[in-house]
Amino acid sequence: MLCVTIRKQTDRPPEKQCNNVHSVRERKQLYADKAFTVDTNAVIYSSNLYVDYIDFVDTYFPSETRIEYEDLSLDIDNILQEIAPSSMTIKQKYGLSIAEYTACGYLSSIDSSNGYVQQVATLVDKLSAKINLLCEQKILLDPIPIKSTTTADKMNKVVNFDECVAAYNKWKENIAVD
Repeated sequence: MLCVTIRKQTDRPPEKQCNNVHSVRERKQLYADKAFTVDTNAVIYSSNLYVDYIDFVDTYFPSETRIEYEDLSLDIDNILQEIAPSSMTIKQKYGLSIAEYTACGYLSSIDSSNGYVQQVATLVDKLSAKINLLCEQKILLDPIPIKSTTTADKMNKVVNFDECVAAYNKWKENIAVD
């Protein structure tokens, strides 16, 4: 929820403030060395929207498999393989998993001389080209986003991080969430 409220503080056009970050250039432009004060009411508002979204999905798509964000963040490649089995994983085909791809985007946005990023640059380019082609063909709506901020980033970039966490924790105590 904090990512959405941080993006609302950037100079992005309002219609794009809730969108993910899809490029190193965009991440640097939005976040750079900026610090943000986040409205705790916005954290609560975003949290309520998320609960509404979960309720909507549970109501209208009850037979679908729920995928927890944390699981998706940690193991997107295996989750994709479970949802849409394929004879080859992304890593087998491109030499780089989606998790590694997004990590490379994040790492290169904070340190372009990172050895790992330089080592896999060709693989990133190859997978990026395929992703862009899938977007052009309207198979994917948007490119795969790169991680825009880690929890450690948020702790450093959000001036009132502890206040936001306290507000969220208080909200969570008063709401029934599965």
